[in-house]
Amino acid sequence: MHWFYAALLVHSVASTVATSVYNATETPQLEDGATVAADFLVLPMPDWFQMTPPLLPISVASSDHILSPRCRNQSQLYLQELRNFTLWAVQMFDAAAKVPVGMLAGNQYQMGHYDECLEISVNVGEKSGGKLRGQYCLAEIRFESSYKPTVNPYTVYYDPGVSAWEKIKYKHDPSKVRRDIMHWALCMPSSCSSEELHEALNHELQKMGEVHGVRFSSWVTPDRCHTQQESQPLSLGDIVFLFILFSLITLVVTSTWYDFTYSDTAPEKAGEQSAKKPSKVTTLLMCFSARRNLKKLMIVSSTQPSIDASHGPRVIFMLLIIMGHRMTTFAGHPIFNAGAEERMFRKVPDIVLANGPLIVDGFFAMSGILLSYPLLVLLGKTGHMNLVVPIIVRFIRLTPSYMMLVFFHATLLPHMGSGPFWDSLVGLEQRRCADNWWLNLLYINNYVNVGDMCMFQSWYVAADFHLYIISLLVVYAVWRWPRLGYTVLGLLTTLSVIVPFALIYQTKADPLLYPYPDNVADVRASWFFQSIYVATHNRAAPYFIGVSVGILLYKLRNNTYRLARFPSNIAFILTVWVFGLVVMVSAYVFFIPDRPYNALEVALYGSLHRVGFGLAVSFFFIIITFGQIDGYQRFFSSKTFVVLSRLTYGAYLAHTMGQLYDQGSLRMPRYLSPYTALWMTIADATFAFGMALILLLLIECPFRSIQKIIFGTT
Repeated sequence: MHWFYAALLVHSVASTVATSVYNATETPQLEDGATVAADFLVLPMPDWFQMTPPLLPISVASSDHILSPRCRNQSQLYLQELRNFTLWAVQMFDAAAKVPVGMLAGNQYQMGHYDECLEISVNVGEKSGGKLRGQYCLAEIRFESSYKPTVNPYTVYYDPGVSAWEKIKYKHDPSKVRRDIMHWALCMPSSCSSEELHEALNHELQKMGEVHGVRFSSWVTPDRCHTQQESQPLSLGDIVFLFILFSLITLVVTSTWYDFTYSDTAPEKAGEQSAKKPSKVTTLLMCFSARRNLKKLMIVSSTQPSIDASHGPRVIFMLLIIMGHRMTTFAGHPIFNAGAEERMFRKVPDIVLANGPLIVDGFFAMSGILLSYPLLVLLGKTGHMNLVVPIIVRFIRLTPSYMMLVFFHATLLPHMGSGPFWDSLVGLEQRRCADNWWLNLLYINNYVNVGDMCMFQSWYVAADFHLYIISLLVVYAVWRWPRLGYTVLGLLTTLSVIVPFALIYQTKADPLLYPYPDNVADVRASWFFQSIYVATHNRAAPYFIGVSVGILLYKLRNNTYRLARFPSNIAFILTVWVFGLVVMVSAYVFFIPDRPYNALEVALYGSLHRVGFGLAVSFFFIIITFGQIDGYQRFFSSKTFVVLSRLTYGAYLAHTMGQLYDQGSLRMPRYLSPYTALWMTIADATFAFGMALILLLLIECPFRSIQKIIFGTT
């Protein structure tokens, strides 16, 4: 590591020396005969070349491991023109990373200037290979020394008098960003392949390492090398997606115009031809009317107090999920002050964020309640049900918007931007969706090819669909054959706790999905995510608890007993807020890095913490139903929450699009602070709910109306 800081010192001195300029007394002549104007001011830049060791942009360009003639000629020309302070060459040097900044603070990414590099385009003559274009490559460099650390490997607070290697040396603490890995921006001629740059960089680093006792290894991969590309032509899939999108927009615009102009429901048409039955074509067309669908969005109706109040938690949980996913874009990706993130895992209050994935289990518990209670009410009224129809209806409600976004990820998404991580993140997502879209369509993506799942958050949609079908049959059995139904429900609930307990205990797995850098950089690559986190059978417990609570609310629907106001508020605070927070924060013990692993303890928490949070959400419904907390009930069932809750499904599907774009187009490390996290969460939420409204008007409401016409269901 000494060479980096020596380079920094010499570069500072060189910058000072470079402040003296001189007029060229002779006209410099380049190898190809080109000349530089006599009045051209030249800085004395040989310091860049005489540094010991030289800066990486210089040493790679001058490496004797660059073998292809065109790359070698253009690299040599680059060095020659850099000595002459020619604009394009200095721009190429300026766009590359020279010395590390913030490495001890956990800044792994020395990113240079991506756009400045790609803007380079100069004709250097046939002798030097014709057109020279800038190529930006983000190399990965790892280094180690023979230094033996003596400080506690899990500490985040260091004595300033110890060796810097104590902080740099990798000590196998997964909660920390590794300081022995850097991602280094190189700007080189596009005639140089990533393989050549890989060989040259490795060779130069090995030479430097031998001198200073540091072992280096490095990688330059094609997906991290970028050049200025011409606009890519649209593929057949892109064209089909655009055709579907514009067709839907046309239908919505046409239907809305017709609704305002000719519909009997238009104000100016009131009373005219009111008895005339619209044709089937008109009825189908009106399904796409934005006017009618916006009215439906704004309707507030009442069913049961706690069911009405479920809109508030649904919106709040959705906002928390958006925040949690935004936080993962900090972890595992370019961050300027990783130390702040590392310290977060050592603070008890911050465990609420670190254990944020538990929020999803609140959604599962609510879904169970919102399935069982209305279903039993319907069965009580009708006395019968075709069990196939609700499953088809559920599929129709979930799938169109879902597949529209999957289709977008598989086609147009890569055309939306560029950046150092664009191909390795956005391009990878496009390839995953193009290969595995059919798994999403069949709702088996949380069991098959999980490591290449399209839209990582889509596992929840599949799990929810599976649990809906199972719970539908169970609730019907409870209504039709109570003894059998309750037995099956109890057995399923018990198994949904025992199975994850046994799996975690046997495999000695973690109790939860830790939001550590290596885990969330690509969460789908995590063994825990693939094998435990997304599987329906491991996430079923809170759903079945919700089903049980929904049945309880139905059975006691005519009960007039109400807990007094004061005990109701105390019970609400203790069972919902306090108990829910305790379940989340109790995970702190598993974030203590040097705490011995206890398989029984881990398996118990890993299988029961979801049950605990599901119970906290269930208490919300129970106390609102049987208590006197009218203020909470009115607040959570207010029109604002009702409207926003109808957009949560679309927001859940769409919110990662903006975050993925942000990650792929990132040009520099991001500074982590509560302010930036909150500000970006607000932006994410605005984008997500805006996209959800578009999906609602283009797809969700129209297809739901069509489904009602076909099946006559609500």
